Amino acid sequence: MIGEGMLHKGNIYLMDFALKNMPNNGVAIEIGSYGGLSTNLILYMLNKYNRIEKLINCDPWVYEGYTDRSGIKSNVIDGRNDITRNDYSAYMKSSFM
Repeated sequence: MIGEGMLHKGNIYLMDFALKNMPNNGVAIEIGSYGGLSTNLILYMLNKYNRIEKLINCDPWVYEGYTDRSGIKSNVIDGRNDITRNDYSAYMKSSFM
């Protein structure tokens, strides 16, 4: 699963602690929301602690210029010619929204 690394037990613990103990009337900010997995977890935790604070998140959904797992720079994802970085970016943004 792509992106599940953010849900490492340590990260979940720290997000839980921060959201539980954040100042009243604060704002939770997530930089790099990717596909929304951590966004959903943050919203769950805000609800769990009956927090009314808002969540603001952002992600450019831009994946161009990265190398695939073989280290080769290309406009396709991991050598799959049927998935371009532009299409993947658009898909991730659309899925998140």
